[in-house]
Amino acid sequence: MKKLLLILAVLSQNVFAQDSVELTIYFEDGSDVPSMPEMAMLDEIAQHPNSEQLRFWVVGHTDDKGSSKFNVELSKERARMVAYHLLYSGIKPYNILFEHYGEECPVNENEDNTSRAENRRVEVLISNIGELDEPGFAGRYRP
Repeated sequence: MKKLLLILAVLSQNVFAQDSVELTIYFEDGSDVPSMPEMAMLDEIAQHPNSEQLRFWVVGHTDDKGSSKFNVELSKERARMVAYHLLYSGIKPYNILFEHYGEECPVNENEDNTSRAENRRVEVLISNIGELDEPGFAGRYRP
């Protein structure tokens, strides 16, 4: 618990002090349910007084298990679950951009269970780019 609080404190300070920070959220095999410690970090960032100036780019990925069509849909659902969580945490819809890539962009080869686990993820790039002149919905999916 202390380790999680320390990571959370460092992450929230870095987001507001730097231009961008990346957080990776992992998933179980075939699941669109995110791991809770990372989601708690997103909650904390969303509650920060300057969270209106943050943009969240949410990108879903899978390992190579299953069909290509299944993996595209699963990565879409993973990205959607994280984006919904951000919305429920108070982030405005126009501050969230989301995409999905299925199994197209692995962080490493899908050689064993450990490497596959690292590919089952949603990457959240959090950028501090200031206030928007004209807010508009930023979410999109690839065709």
